[in-house]
Amino acid sequence: MNPRRAAAVGILFLAIAAFYYARVLRAMIIDTEEGEQPAWTLPLSDRIAVVGFALANVLPLLFWNRIDEWAKASLTLYAGL
Repeated sequence: MNPRRAAAVGILFLAIAAFYYARVLRAMIIDTEEGEQPAWTLPLSDRIAVVGFALANVLPLLFWNRIDEWAKASLTLYAGL
């Protein structure tokens, strides 16, 4: 595909994405329903699960050097390097 055609396709996809993104923003900000709605809340068990999953993704970053050393040591044992 030549570069001009790729750029044209990219611009077309950009315009389509911007249109849909603008629709989402309009629905979120401009088109409000009549009356106040209560805030959306999660049950306690779901909140605990979300916090647990977040910690499972963040905590390894704090101990990355130890994880890296463990992985290198296991590779040495496995491959005999």
